[in-house]
Amino acid sequence: ELALALAERDLCPKCKASRSKQEDAEKNEIVPKKPPQLFGVGMRIRDTPPHCIAELLPNGPSHKSGKIQVGDELVAINGIQVVNEDIAFIRSRLTGHAGSSVTLQLARGKEIFQVTLTRG
Repeated sequence: ELALALAERDLCPKCKASRSKQEDAEKNEIVPKKPPQLFGVGMRIRDTPPHCIAELLPNGPSHKSGKIQVGDELVAINGIQVVNEDIAFIRSRLTGHAGSSVTLQLARGKEIFQVTLTRG
């Protein structure tokens, strides 16, 4: 009786096929999902207000646009005002999936303008 109980313990409850402890371990293994890879727009921004562009990274979307300059102030991202927001909030809005777009509203002196960039 004990031998029968031990043998039944090693059978799959659904199909009654034999299974090994290794198979059990593989089925129960938790594989962490990779976080989605996020991309920015290739600029460094001053951490405290006013959030001015401190650097444009060579060959990044901001640099390639030809419209953004060091010293421009970031006013809004996708229509959301960011003038008094913290830098973590701003970074979270600037990053996204490769190929997605983001619209920035910037100020240069008294001129306010928009630029739409493709992340990547």
